Amino acid sequence: TYEGAWENDHATGYGVTTFKDHQWLIRYEGDHVDGHAHGQGKSVFHDGRVYEGGVQNDHLSGRGVMNFPDGKLYDGMWANDT
Repeated sequence: TYEGAWENDHATGYGVTTFKDHQWLIRYEGDHVDGHAHGQGKSVFHDGRVYEGGVQNDHLSGRGVMNFPDGKLYDGMWANDT
């Protein structure tokens, strides 16, 4: 489900998407452009990871921090989810 800004029949602007049946993602909160996560946001994953930072066309991209359930974190640059 999506709650937030809507323009031209697409999520555009700030919003929150909650996923019931997504393969790996539970929730995305942040910027959207034309129905895609794009800009700055926070992603919460099924395995307990939490990412905060840049997102481009639904992929982790740019500067961001991934917090892992074991307490470790990665703070750096991302491109296409890696």
